[in-house]
Amino acid sequence: MVTIYWHCLEPTASDEDEKFVAGALDQLAQHLKGKAVKLSISIKRLRDEPKLARKVDETLDRLYDESYTFSECDAAMTHAFFIANLIGETYPAKLLVYCSPDSHIAVAAQRKAPHAKRGATCAFLAAVYSLNSKSTIFHEALHLLGADDCYIEDKPCQKKPDCNFERCIMDYNPAEQWCENWPFICERNIEQLK
Repeated sequence: MVTIYWHCLEPTASDEDEKFVAGALDQLAQHLKGKAVKLSISIKRLRDEPKLARKVDETLDRLYDESYTFSECDAAMTHAFFIANLIGETYPAKLLVYCSPDSHIAVAAQRKAPHAKRGATCAFLAAVYSLNSKSTIFHEALHLLGADDCYIEDKPCQKKPDCNFERCIMDYNPAEQWCENWPFICERNIEQLK
């Protein structure tokens, strides 16, 4: 089982925002548990584990320093979650941070990937800074689980030739309604998630 922790940063830490993020991730987990992928995902709120939350917040705060990169933060997160996982997780946990577009995390993510206007992901850390966008939460969480983009990075409006699905959530600018009905990712990514 894979664990995805989620964390809302101020000022996006309202009860409404937290319910939105938790609901989107729970919906994604239900879709992926189905016959096509059969992937079990545990969704946890980071704040429910105070020691780990403090360590993560300290690491995320390092992104205020512009010389500290999103990739370095991801590596530090990996270490923090590895230590936490010594207590029984089977696979390394992942973290999805929901934050405002002008937050230090969004700024650091866009320094790493200037084309990433709504969210960005490294191996264990995803940042979603397109507020109230379930499609971005799905897209970045699917990256955490191993899915690849279905667009060409330096030409984001151009679909990769190996994506065979018109409504793939891994496109550059997926529509919100694509989240509602399975399937919402291409066959290639379904295979990668298995």
